[in-house]
Amino acid sequence: PLEELANTIMQSCHLSILYMNQVMVVLHAKSPGPIALSIEEGNLFPLPLTASGKVLLSYLPDVEQTTALNGNTIFQAFSDKEKAKFMKSLLEIKDKGAYIRTSDLAAGVIDISVPIGKGSTGIIACLTVSSLTALNINKDMDNDDILAEAVKCAEKIEQRIGISNN
Repeated sequence: PLEELANTIMQSCHLSILYMNQVMVVLHAKSPGPIALSIEEGNLFPLPLTASGKVLLSYLPDVEQTTALNGNTIFQAFSDKEKAKFMKSLLEIKDKGAYIRTSDLAAGVIDISVPIGKGSTGIIACLTVSSLTALNINKDMDNDDILAEAVKCAEKIEQRIGISNN
């Protein structure tokens, strides 16, 4: 499903999991286009500074979320106001079921992230499309179109691993 998504939206995409209180990219599908971002498999990223990390955190049970954030030096360095804003954003992500935002790690990048596995099974992974905002290819597909395709892909993955709500 990941390669199918990359081909449909002409953007790279990746699947991430929570690993040792960081985000680990476990699968990457390259864009068929000549210019694209590459988020390589096996790389680790800071939990509170990535779209994937925020989605993963937002769907964790409260106790696990608190433990993860209490053990995270980046989150602990936030001011009380920043922590409150961050926690509010996690609630908004869970309420919306997705996250679309400019990247905190790279200028000129927008991240569109959706959870894999939610509800009674709990979150398993996060599917993210990271695209260059300055790319002039495929301008007819906006963020809402990409989100809709990412949600379809997430549903296909959930069906294949036997956790679909359908």
